Amino acid sequence: MISGRGAGKSHTGSNWARNQAFSQPGTEGAVVAPTLRDLRRVVFPALRKALPIDPACFNLSNWEINLPNGSIIYVAGAKDKEQIE
Repeated sequence: MISGRGAGKSHTGSNWARNQAFSQPGTEGAVVAPTLRDLRRVVFPALRKALPIDPACFNLSNWEINLPNGSIIYVAGAKDKEQIE
């Protein structure tokens, strides 16, 4: 999706990731932001809003979100190669 600042890209992507993760239990997916700064400031808050789950499911040390149905959403900054691997 390509659009300007504040157009709802993070909101849309977070809701899409949520729908995929909850409709397919036990799956793994990734949400990637351009930078870690974007991830922390924009994407992660959007994911927290979209995922009505216990905050303990958000594992910031491993940059992953472990859902109650066994699905995992990995989050990463595109410029951080180590995190993407």
